[in-house]
Amino acid sequence: QKASLGQYCPKLLQGLAEGKQMEDSSGKSFYVALMCRRSRLHPGTRYLARGINACAACGNEIECEQLVWKGPEGGTDSVKYSSYVWRRGSVPIWWGVDIKKTVGEAEIWVKSDDSYKDTARYFRRMTRQYLQT
Repeated sequence: QKASLGQYCPKLLQGLAEGKQMEDSSGKSFYVALMCRRSRLHPGTRYLARGINACAACGNEIECEQLVWKGPEGGTDSVKYSSYVWRRGSVPIWWGVDIKKTVGEAEIWVKSDDSYKDTARYFRRMTRQYLQT
């Protein structure tokens, strides 16, 4: 931003957005949408982005939201819907994996001193993000 290059740098989002119209067992249609986005705070490959980092972010963390709804019923414009949000990612402590030479062989390690450093900070951020009123 200081170099005024923002206009030349595209904003990228790694994730998924998909929607489908489906039918229940009685033949009535409804809609399902799934949106997932990968966190930018601790990205990386499966074995290289593990545990928590100095930003209090977990490796390979993904936030997903599922929406389910039907079209308007009974002559009204209102739409009833359901939303469910979940996250998945590494356990929020200082840990990692050392890859060995053999395929499928890896050694998990946990930081011996202060392995829970930044864990409380991670949960405070999650609380602020999801419990805003």
